[in-house]
Amino acid sequence: MTDATAHVRAELRDDVPLVATETPRLTWQVADAPGGWRQRSVDLTDGVDTVTLDTSDSVLVAWPFAPLAAGERRDVAVRVHSTAGESTRWSAPTPVTAAFLAEGEWVAEPVGLASPSRDAQPFEVRTRFALGDDVARAELLWTALGVAEPRVNGVAVSDDVLAPGWTAYRDRLVHETVDVTELVHPGENELAAAVAGAWYTEKYGFFTFTDRLYGTQPSFLAQVRITAVDGTVRPVAATDASWEAAGDGPVVDSGIYAGEHQDLRRTAAAWTPVRVGAAAKAGYESVPVPEARIAPPVRRVQTLPVADVIASPSGGRILDFGQNLVGRLRIRAGGERGTRLVVRHAEVLENGELGIR
Repeated sequence: MTDATAHVRAELRDDVPLVATETPRLTWQVADAPGGWRQRSVDLTDGVDTVTLDTSDSVLVAWPFAPLAAGERRDVAVRVHSTAGESTRWSAPTPVTAAFLAEGEWVAEPVGLASPSRDAQPFEVRTRFALGDDVARAELLWTALGVAEPRVNGVAVSDDVLAPGWTAYRDRLVHETVDVTELVHPGENELAAAVAGAWYTEKYGFFTFTDRLYGTQPSFLAQVRITAVDGTVRPVAATDASWEAAGDGPVVDSGIYAGEHQDLRRTAAAWTPVRVGAAAKAGYESVPVPEARIAPPVRRVQTLPVADVIASPSGGRILDFGQNLVGRLRIRAGGERGTRLVVRHAEVLENGELGIR
């Protein structure tokens, strides 16, 4: 036995234990190994079976166990043996959870504003659903034609940003899988989301030759997978005609290129039955069954202070963060109700002003 330790990971994500395939590849690393350490073989266990592989490979090694079922969880551990006859201890178990859908499991339909007042109108959407006291696990499976920020009982389900991200909407959708067991309770629950068009409703092109490619309005798709204490699985709260939407919330307009207009005096109140089906452009009417995410989503990873405050020749105030970055400005402002605050972003200065032409 050596003091070296091993750590194992499934597939490409190390931020959560979710995998998008029934046979995820395994990767392991040995830390604090003596000089000249070379792997001769490895023992692997998923808590059900234990196998030994005579291999020096340790990166993206084929899954050696029975395939995972949708929603199944197993704990994988590794013990590595060297060519010198030394062995690591068993690693701490790494949970592996199947995030993908079972065959025929997806029943959610695209929903959105039934009577939008303009193209690419952001909206909020909600439904209520009842649960008993037999819930062992609750998982929110969701995606969007656009981007969304779902909430369960008023609490954001994750810290993802602009999820589920861009995709080739006609050919592939990515669904998020979020464990919301701690957010639900027996009795009535609410599932809601703020939704915007992002890439789905964006205009692409140059100058006056811009047009929307995928669709004219965003949509939201979601369902909750309930695993009962007896092991049975059922979907609840799937997006359908029973949901309601409102287009008068604080996000007035939103776009990847044009930016966002918020009116913090507004609260969603004009709730009406949803539109069911995608508001798609010709050629994009078909909505594919979504696939589980294979890579980490966009998240906030760092908070940076302002490095310098520059007075521009026109009298504006420029906040210099000292580096090129991707992020969102977090501000606290005071003023009379109805005061308009405009924030613009740029990478360079031109003659002392923001280079936004």
